[in-house]
Amino acid sequence: MTRTSKIAVIGGGMAGLAAAAGFDDAGFVVELYERQSYDSKGVNCGEAMTAVSKIPLEPTVENGFLNPLPAMEVEVYDGIDADRHRTGAGTFPAADTYITDRNVVEQSWAEQLSEKGVDIHENQSITRTDFHEFTDEYDLVVDATGQPSLIGAAGAGLGSAGTAGASAAGSGGLTGTARTAVANWSATGRRFLRRGLAAIPWELLPIFKYSRYDDSDPLENETRATIYETVEAKPGCYLSELGEDAGVSLSTVRHHVQILEDEGLLTTAKVNGKRRYYLEETDAALQAALEEPAKRDVLEVLSTLERPNNSQLASALERDPSTITHHLSALEDDGLVIRERDGRSTVTELAPETKAALRKTEVSTLEDASGGATAD
Repeated sequence: MTRTSKIAVIGGGMAGLAAAAGFDDAGFVVELYERQSYDSKGVNCGEAMTAVSKIPLEPTVENGFLNPLPAMEVEVYDGIDADRHRTGAGTFPAADTYITDRNVVEQSWAEQLSEKGVDIHENQSITRTDFHEFTDEYDLVVDATGQPSLIGAAGAGLGSAGTAGASAAGSGGLTGTARTAVANWSATGRRFLRRGLAAIPWELLPIFKYSRYDDSDPLENETRATIYETVEAKPGCYLSELGEDAGVSLSTVRHHVQILEDEGLLTTAKVNGKRRYYLEETDAALQAALEEPAKRDVLEVLSTLERPNNSQLASALERDPSTITHHLSALEDDGLVIRERDGRSTVTELAPETKAALRKTEVSTLEDASGGATAD
């Protein structure tokens, strides 16, 4: 690979910005994708950042660095419940540390990278389908989203591009090392990645899987990891199931589920009046639609017809065209179908994510029916 190779960084928080800066400094062509706008990101908290001199910004209030922090007082507790007990405390020097406005720091860094030539795509959420396509379009794809569901599912079917992700070490802001490589990349891709990362100061290397609140991996908590794995294995499960699998009370489950939702690792949907949990918004919306017979019928027909218009769908379903239009509008609002003009008609097709989710559902159904047996 050459220095003109293209790199995609998915996730525009501190992790993604550090990765983009390092690869840009190393001379690579970098594009960064952030699912929100930097003008309106919802990181509503103050945050202590260490090793700020390694961030290529002046530590000014305008850049989000509010005031220096000479030391940190740390308290350790034996749990998260109201009756928890403090097990230790200490005061630690914190040279090169600032209390920051995370939103402003990220916005300032993104503006600086844009001025240097990094192509930044705001308000662009990357799906698993997009991730697969990226592996063909880019020479290296860096997952800095902090969402294991993205790289975990995509890694099994990667194309020629390398992919990489790593887990933040510790919860002390930006210091540490990238201790976990989450990857299925070729030997060439690994060498390429190392060459690019060499330009990133080691203090900035805890990239890729950070918490919005303290730069830690939210799944390092055993209970949250169990909850996440349960939802991954049983999409659409209820809160009570999560509590049973994790062996904790419902109030504790609610606490951890809220953290996972805030981190973008879980999403919920009410189906027939009951709240159910999923890893992806597409899965939640699709499950809710499949629970409604009329919408389910529309989706099933769309999976067998090639971009039908409303009249063709109405004929296939033996329904009034106005009824079909109503259901299609709702499905389009949920992002499950794509509708576009074709001459004088409007044609509809399943969204790529919906197709993938339906295929996954079909495979799971077949495996359940066969007891997981495979043919000789």
